[in-house]
Amino acid sequence: MIRVRTLGQCTIQIDNSHVGPDAEVVFAALLLLTVERGRRISRGELLGLLWPDASASRASHCLRQTIYRLRTLGAPLEADRTHLALPPGAVDSDVDALLRTSRADDIEEVADRVSGPFLPGYAPGFSEPLRDWVEHHRDRVSAGARRVLVSAIAARKARGEWADVERLAHRCLAIDPLNEEATLALAEAAARGPHIGASDAALADVPPAYLARYVTAAGTCPALTWQVLAAIGKIESDHGRSSAPGVRSGVNRFGCCAGPMQFNIRNGSPSTWDTWGTGVVAQVYDPAHAVPAAARKLCGDGLARPERIRTDPCPSVVGSAALHTAVKR
Repeated sequence: MIRVRTLGQCTIQIDNSHVGPDAEVVFAALLLLTVERGRRISRGELLGLLWPDASASRASHCLRQTIYRLRTLGAPLEADRTHLALPPGAVDSDVDALLRTSRADDIEEVADRVSGPFLPGYAPGFSEPLRDWVEHHRDRVSAGARRVLVSAIAARKARGEWADVERLAHRCLAIDPLNEEATLALAEAAARGPHIGASDAALADVPPAYLARYVTAAGTCPALTWQVLAAIGKIESDHGRSSAPGVRSGVNRFGCCAGPMQFNIRNGSPSTWDTWGTGVVAQVYDPAHAVPAAARKLCGDGLARPERIRTDPCPSVVGSAALHTAVKR
C-alpha cells in the first residue's frame, strides 16, 4: 500500500520506506502516479512533466532509472512500452475523502482531519510544467478543503461549539487567508469564548454578523474592545436594525449622519466619513465598511496610544481617559 500524506505535510510511504521532496524526481513521479492512479499515463506525458528540458534520449534514460527505483521501493507499478499506471486500490491518500465527501456527517469528520495546506512549501524547481501541475492540483484540493471546513464551521456554530469553530477557522485561514466565512467565524468564536466580557442578554442581542465585525475591527486597535464598538452600534442603530432615518439610507433627522455607526457625511470636505471611512457614501450603510471605520476613528482619536491621554474628560464614568476622549471627539 502506498500512503500519501499531503495535507500539512509532504510524505509518501511505501511499506516501510518514506519518500519526501528531497528525493526530487522519485517523489514527483510518485505524486503524479498516485494522484492519477487508475489512469494509464503515457511515457511522453511523464517525460514532458519531469524532464522538459532534457534531450529525448536523456529523458528516456532518466525515466527508466526512475521506474527501476520505484519498483525497488515496492511500488506496484504497471508499465509497458508506452504507458505507466498504479492500480486504484494501491493508494491511500489523505485528500480522497476531502474531494469526494458530500454527506453532512461525513463532512465534519473529514474537516477534523484537515491538518494543513496541500503540500506546504512544495514547489519543484526542476520543472516548470510539473510546478504548474502541482499548482493546478493545489487549487483543486484547497477548494475541497475550504468547502468541508466552512460547512463544518457552520455546523459547529449552530451547536455552539465555539472551541471547535475557532480551531477549524484557523485551519481554513491557513489554507485561504482571505476567507471571509472563516474570518467572521473566528471573530465570533473569540467573542463567545469563556472570557466574553458581556452578559448573556447583551451578547444575544448582537446579530452574529455584527458581533464578528465588532471583534475583528477591535483587534486592529491596541486599546479598543469589541464591547465599545458594540455599544456604539447598539446606541446609534440597534446594530443596523433601526428603521430610523439615516440608518439604511439617507441621513438622520439632524441632516448629517448615516449608516449603522452614524458617520457624519455632511460636515465639510473631507467629512468624517471621508477621513475614516471609504469616502464612498453608499458604503457608509454597509457594516463591512462602517464598523472598521469606527474602529479606525476611535483608534486615531486616542486609543492607538492611550498612555498619551493624561486628562480624563469624564473622570466619574467607568473607563479610561483615552476611551472617554476617543468617544467624545
